[in-house]
Amino acid sequence: MKSVCRLIANLVLSVSVITSQFSSAQPPDSVRYLDSDKIWPFSFEQQGEIKGIQPEVIRLLFQPFNIQVSERLVPDARLLFEVQNNNADVTIVFTYGGLGVDDYPDFIQVCEVPLLDLSVDALWLEGTQVGAREVEDLAEYRIGMLNPAPELREKAVINFPSLHTFNSVEALIKSLAAGRLDVVLMNTRHAQALADRLNIKPRIKRGLMLGHVKLHLAIARSWASPEFRARLCERVKKLQRQEKFRGIMQSHFPSG
Repeated sequence: MKSVCRLIANLVLSVSVITSQFSSAQPPDSVRYLDSDKIWPFSFEQQGEIKGIQPEVIRLLFQPFNIQVSERLVPDARLLFEVQNNNADVTIVFTYGGLGVDDYPDFIQVCEVPLLDLSVDALWLEGTQVGAREVEDLAEYRIGMLNPAPELREKAVINFPSLHTFNSVEALIKSLAAGRLDVVLMNTRHAQALADRLNIKPRIKRGLMLGHVKLHLAIARSWASPEFRARLCERVKKLQRQEKFRGIMQSHFPSG
């Protein structure tokens, strides 16, 4: 009789553990997605609607979980501040140079496998006198880039004597075209597509390839269970293997 009771107790305990594990891996009802504004075509607002490569990636990522996704855009330098202050649950962060996944603060969990991988290039206009052949040669020029949080820029080792930061890619490219900058640091295809959209001439030229920036999903540790956050990172791996994210980016850069 004692054996039967012990067996029943073990079965109940096993079912309880399995149920608990299953329950903890279940998705929450909603998620607040926050991303950078004014970075066409990655994330931007048009006629009150949030559009771009990164919002499409996030929507695909959460598609099977029946989670209500609310979306909001802020200047790039405010992303982590907003998550830390519990104003957002997920965002997208970058790794580059000396800045790795483990360098981000403990209040977020950064999925190791990247969503997107882009070259970072030193670009200038054709016909200008920029003659940089090595990264060190860029020190004498006026350089522009998007404005990440200062502590991230320092860890990524992006430092030039005359470095100017901008809150929008449009302002960055327009400053290059107007002669207020000599060089911009961004992806070549992105810059050329933006220049075409803004009807900027002459053509932007790729001078030096500086490295690769990788974009990662970052999840607030206060949101969802550790088990579900792990499920989400596994889904990133699966979609990356299937080149789903790359397909989204290709749809915005069809000629690349």
